[in-house]
Amino acid sequence: MNRQEALAALKSSDSLKITEALKFVRESGDNKLLEQVLTILRDTDNSDIRLEVINLINDLRNKDCKSVIFNALNDDTYALVHKYIISSCWQNAIDFSDDIMLFIDMLPSADFETAIEIFSVVDNFIEEITEDNKQKILELLNKTSESIDENKQALLLELQKLIKE
Repeated sequence: MNRQEALAALKSSDSLKITEALKFVRESGDNKLLEQVLTILRDTDNSDIRLEVINLINDLRNKDCKSVIFNALNDDTYALVHKYIISSCWQNAIDFSDDIMLFIDMLPSADFETAIEIFSVVDNFIEEITEDNKQKILELLNKTSESIDENKQALLLELQKLIKE
């Protein structure tokens, strides 16, 4: 399979072709196909395909994938799969420490499960976050603490403790 065939397969409705294309993306590391992979994650009802995509994004290694991930996180049409994408950000081998504010900005409007994944991203990169960014995070968390629902209040407090340590 080549890149063009993989792209066509990713756009098809044939789950066998999609699975083969996902294997190609995994083996080739072709980050240019990642956008279509994330579209599959967003659009599929097939739990096996969804699991394949989640496993693939959890194993990303190419730092060039960051822009595709950020585009999806900034796109409301991907909102239902943000928790999976954010989860991949602390599981894969890409360093998101310089971009931590994107995740913090998502925290106030995130559902509880997504907020836990955001906490995990911050926890995973806490050693690499600059002191300046830590102060910005604390300021933002202090501003949003009153507007966050009570389910996320405890998580917010733990996040503040983590950053202060």
